Amino acid sequence: MFKIRAINKRDSREICKIQRETWIFTYQSEKENISKSDLEEYTKTWTSTYNIKYFNTLIEKENQTWLVAEIGRYVVGHIRVIHEKNHDKIDMFYVLPNYQNHGIGKKLLTRAIINNEKDILVDVVDFNKKAIKFYEKYDFSFLRIEKNNARPLPSGKKLGLIRMKKPAT
Repeated sequence: MFKIRAINKRDSREICKIQRETWIFTYQSEKENISKSDLEEYTKTWTSTYNIKYFNTLIEKENQTWLVAEIGRYVVGHIRVIHEKNHDKIDMFYVLPNYQNHGIGKKLLTRAIINNEKDILVDVVDFNKKAIKFYEKYDFSFLRIEKNNARPLPSGKKLGLIRMKKPAT
């Protein structure tokens, strides 16, 4: 069984590892010609001491909801929602591959956006159909292609993004 709680600085190292592992697992794609080595190169600094310290500064920021899912003392996922003036934005949302499809993502999302008084935005890699379908289950819909925010990988391949929106309730 897992539990959801607020993030704290002790979680920074695990959060960085979760992001890197999940990114490599999710975006490696023969069809899209994205190799594991390209993703490993792109994410190699994500678990560095510098990045962990950077995450500690992010944790201290106000105007956000940042939750982790843990099993025992092991963090297996997290979600960060930034509360901006006109909308909220899901900035980070990762669940370790071995823990996906167990209700953890659902619980993180529903707890993080429980009373969405503003529209909620999220950017999703355009070929990540699993994530797109997941968000659609929670009333997110396609808003636009994010042409200027594509993420270039070391190989030159770009991960295209789409923006999705959940209207305020």
